[in-house]
Amino acid sequence: MVDMGWRLATMLRVMRPELLEGMMPKVPRVLEAGLRTAIGDVDPLEIGAGYKRLLAWCRRCKSLSQMGQRTFAMVYVLRRDLLSGRNTNAAIASLQNKTRQAFNRTVGNFRDTFAGFRNAVMRGEETRTKCRDAQLI
Repeated sequence: MVDMGWRLATMLRVMRPELLEGMMPKVPRVLEAGLRTAIGDVDPLEIGAGYKRLLAWCRRCKSLSQMGQRTFAMVYVLRRDLLSGRNTNAAIASLQNKTRQAFNRTVGNFRDTFAGFRNAVMRGEETRTKCRDAQLI
Protein backbone atom coordinates (compact mmCIF):
# COMPACT_ATOMS: atom_id res chain seq x y z
CA MET A 1 0.00 0.00 0.00
CA VAL A 2 2.82 2.38 0.80
CA ASP A 3 4.34 1.75 -2.65
CA MET A 4 1.02 2.69 -4.26
CA GLY A 5 0.92 5.75 -1.99
CA TRP A 6 4.33 6.78 -3.30
CA ARG A 7 3.08 6.40 -6.85
CA LEU A 8 0.13 8.67 -6.11
CA ALA A 9 2.42 11.17 -4.37
CA THR A 10 4.55 11.19 -7.52
CA MET A 11 1.50 11.82 -9.70
CA LEU A 12 0.45 14.67 -7.41
CA ARG A 13 3.95 16.17 -7.38
CA VAL A 14 4.14 16.15 -11.19
CA MET A 15 0.51 16.79 -12.20
CA ARG A 16 -1.20 18.61 -9.30
CA PRO A 17 1.49 19.97 -6.93
CA GLU A 18 -1.00 22.17 -5.07
CA LEU A 19 -2.71 19.04 -3.71
CA LEU A 20 0.43 18.13 -1.76
CA GLU A 21 0.16 21.18 0.50
CA GLY A 22 0.44 20.15 4.10
CA MET A 23 1.77 16.70 3.26
CA MET A 24 4.97 17.29 1.28
CA PRO A 25 6.43 13.79 1.01
CA LYS A 26 9.90 13.69 -0.51
CA VAL A 27 9.08 11.94 -3.79
CA PRO A 28 11.91 9.71 -5.02
CA ARG A 29 13.54 11.17 -8.15
CA VAL A 30 13.42 7.77 -9.87
CA LEU A 31 9.61 7.69 -9.65
CA GLU A 32 9.28 11.28 -10.82
CA ALA A 33 11.64 10.74 -13.76
CA GLY A 34 9.79 7.55 -14.75
CA LEU A 35 6.44 9.35 -14.75
CA ARG A 36 7.76 12.28 -16.73
CA THR A 37 9.23 9.84 -19.28
CA ALA A 38 5.90 8.01 -19.55
CA ILE A 39 4.03 11.27 -20.07
CA GLY A 40 6.39 12.40 -22.80
CA ASP A 41 6.03 15.85 -24.35
CA VAL A 42 2.55 16.52 -22.99
CA ASP A 43 2.29 19.15 -20.25
CA PRO A 44 1.76 17.21 -16.99
CA LEU A 45 -0.35 20.03 -15.57
CA GLU A 46 -2.82 19.58 -18.44
CA ILE A 47 -3.09 15.88 -17.67
CA GLY A 48 -3.51 16.68 -13.99
CA ALA A 49 -6.32 19.10 -14.80
CA GLY A 50 -8.27 16.23 -16.36
CA TYR A 51 -7.83 14.04 -13.30
CA LYS A 52 -8.13 16.79 -10.69
CA ARG A 53 -11.17 15.39 -8.85
CA LEU A 54 -9.88 11.81 -8.87
CA LEU A 55 -6.47 12.83 -7.57
CA ALA A 56 -8.00 15.10 -4.92
CA TRP A 57 -10.20 12.23 -3.68
CA CYS A 58 -7.19 9.91 -3.44
CA ARG A 59 -5.26 12.60 -1.57
CA ARG A 60 -7.91 13.07 1.19
CA CYS A 61 -6.14 11.05 3.88
CA LYS A 62 -3.35 11.22 6.43
CA SER A 63 -0.72 8.68 5.39
CA LEU A 64 0.96 7.15 2.35
CA SER A 65 -0.67 3.83 3.20
CA GLN A 66 -4.14 5.39 3.14
CA MET A 67 -3.27 7.16 -0.13
CA GLY A 68 -2.30 3.77 -1.54
CA GLN A 69 -5.57 2.22 -0.40
CA ARG A 70 -7.58 5.01 -2.00
CA THR A 71 -5.53 4.71 -5.20
CA PHE A 72 -6.17 0.96 -5.30
CA ALA A 73 -9.90 1.67 -4.84
CA MET A 74 -9.86 4.13 -7.74
CA VAL A 75 -8.05 1.69 -10.03
CA TYR A 76 -10.30 -1.16 -8.84
CA VAL A 77 -13.38 0.73 -9.98
CA LEU A 78 -12.07 2.38 -13.14
CA ARG A 79 -9.62 -0.17 -14.58
CA ARG A 80 -9.82 -3.39 -12.58
CA ASP A 81 -7.99 -5.26 -15.35
CA LEU A 82 -4.79 -3.37 -14.47
CA LEU A 83 -4.63 -5.09 -11.08
CA SER A 84 -4.05 -8.55 -12.63
CA GLY A 85 -3.72 -11.04 -9.75
CA ARG A 86 -4.91 -8.60 -7.10
CA ASN A 87 -8.28 -7.73 -8.60
CA THR A 88 -10.58 -8.70 -5.72
CA ASN A 89 -11.51 -6.83 -2.57
CA ALA A 90 -10.02 -9.64 -0.46
CA ALA A 91 -6.69 -9.66 -2.32
CA ILE A 92 -6.25 -5.90 -2.04
CA ALA A 93 -7.37 -5.80 1.60
CA SER A 94 -4.86 -8.54 2.45
CA LEU A 95 -2.05 -6.13 1.56
CA GLN A 96 -2.91 -4.27 4.78
CA ASN A 97 -4.11 -7.28 6.77
CA LYS A 98 -7.65 -5.97 6.61
CA THR A 99 -10.93 -7.61 5.71
CA ARG A 100 -12.61 -7.53 2.34
CA GLN A 101 -15.36 -5.40 3.86
CA ALA A 102 -12.89 -2.78 5.08
CA PHE A 103 -11.53 -2.26 1.57
CA ASN A 104 -15.03 -2.37 0.10
CA ARG A 105 -15.94 0.60 2.32
CA THR A 106 -13.29 2.66 0.50
CA VAL A 107 -14.55 1.42 -2.88
CA GLY A 108 -18.10 2.38 -1.89
CA ASN A 109 -16.93 5.83 -0.85
CA PHE A 110 -15.29 6.30 -4.26
CA ARG A 111 -18.45 5.24 -6.09
CA ASP A 112 -20.63 7.49 -3.93
CA THR A 113 -18.30 10.44 -4.43
CA PHE A 114 -18.26 10.09 -8.19
CA ALA A 115 -21.97 9.43 -8.71
CA GLY A 116 -22.13 5.72 -9.28
CA PHE A 117 -19.05 4.66 -11.24
CA ARG A 118 -19.49 0.97 -12.03
CA ASN A 119 -16.97 -1.50 -13.39
CA ALA A 120 -17.65 -4.15 -16.00
CA VAL A 121 -17.89 -7.08 -13.58
CA MET A 122 -20.57 -5.53 -11.40
CA ARG A 123 -24.11 -6.77 -11.73
CA GLY A 124 -26.51 -4.55 -13.61
CA GLU A 125 -29.11 -2.57 -11.69
CA GLU A 126 -31.94 -4.90 -12.74
CA THR A 127 -30.06 -8.01 -11.58
CA ARG A 128 -29.02 -6.34 -8.34
CA THR A 129 -32.64 -5.41 -7.62
CA LYS A 130 -33.84 -8.96 -8.35
CA CYS A 131 -31.22 -10.42 -6.00
CA ARG A 132 -32.10 -7.95 -3.26
CA ASP A 133 -35.83 -8.71 -3.63
CA ALA A 134 -35.15 -12.49 -3.60
CA GLN A 135 -33.36 -12.14 -0.27
CA LEU A 136 -36.33 -10.34 1.26
CA ILE A 137 -38.76 -13.18 0.50
